[in-house]
Amino acid sequence: MERLCQDGAWVTIASFAGEGYLPGNCFAVLDDLLDWFCPNRFLTDRIEPTALKGDKGTKMESIEITPLNVGKVQFDLSEIYHLPADHELAGVVAHLPVFSYHISLPGRSVLVDAADFDPKAMHKSFLVPGYVQPPTLLQQMDSLGIAAEEVTDVVITHAHYDHFGALTKEVDGCLQPTFPSARHYLNVADWQPERFEERDQRTLGVVEQSSLLTFVEGSVDLQDGLSILPLPGETPGHQILHLSQSEGPGCYFAGDLYHHQLEFVDTRWNVIWADTTMMKASKETLMRRAGADGGFVYFTHMTGPYFVELAESAAGTVRSWQGGTR
Repeated sequence: MERLCQDGAWVTIASFAGEGYLPGNCFAVLDDLLDWFCPNRFLTDRIEPTALKGDKGTKMESIEITPLNVGKVQFDLSEIYHLPADHELAGVVAHLPVFSYHISLPGRSVLVDAADFDPKAMHKSFLVPGYVQPPTLLQQMDSLGIAAEEVTDVVITHAHYDHFGALTKEVDGCLQPTFPSARHYLNVADWQPERFEERDQRTLGVVEQSSLLTFVEGSVDLQDGLSILPLPGETPGHQILHLSQSEGPGCYFAGDLYHHQLEFVDTRWNVIWADTTMMKASKETLMRRAGADGGFVYFTHMTGPYFVELAESAAGTVRSWQGGTR
């Protein structure tokens, strides 16, 4: 058991279907049809390696970021945000992805969250009727040539099961770490073994017993441009991963700091289980950092990337979220 305490890049983005809403939005129907007729389409949701160049044309390190979508959940926005009846999104049911992200850079194979889609572990209201579950995280990684045995780092953004459910696998009737060579990072504030359910013991518990789990306090420099930043709110120990480059904007892998674009438009709204005060402060921190360095931001439940656009007004600098590439 370890405890740590320490006080940009342009990429070519592969296109893929975005989030959908029901009722009254055809994207949800289109997304479901694509799932039905092209069940493996998410395997191409990949950012291809590219020679990155700064503004002055200086060659930078190549990186490869691979989004891995392990499933789709639905949220009634009225319920998870306690929207008033007259809100324009009241009654809307949103279909949201569940992403892990793999980052390949020289000498490192990094996974942000070991996402799992387990209908038995979810409340039935989160399940999309008739949804066909895609291949697992490990199956998708195998299909893309990403070796689980070669993963060097697993950053767990927070201790919600959909973010760490794939940490172990069963081999000959025994549970083993899925990423046996990786150092796993979890914020110590989210380590609560006294509250573990069986599924938590079979995943986080096994990784800890295998001496692969590092407990993080505060910000930690993981070297090679990688750093963990504490941004609590979703849970007390929610953390994100920042990837910086010697020139150009970086990338932020921000977990569940945001769940839906509704939160971009009106900062009053947070999911009902989050700590409102912590969420507000963490979101302001992310917007300030991403706005300053022009970084791209990736979330678990939204198809990105996103970036923060800056504009000047009489009241000062105004920051707003934008989607896609610039």
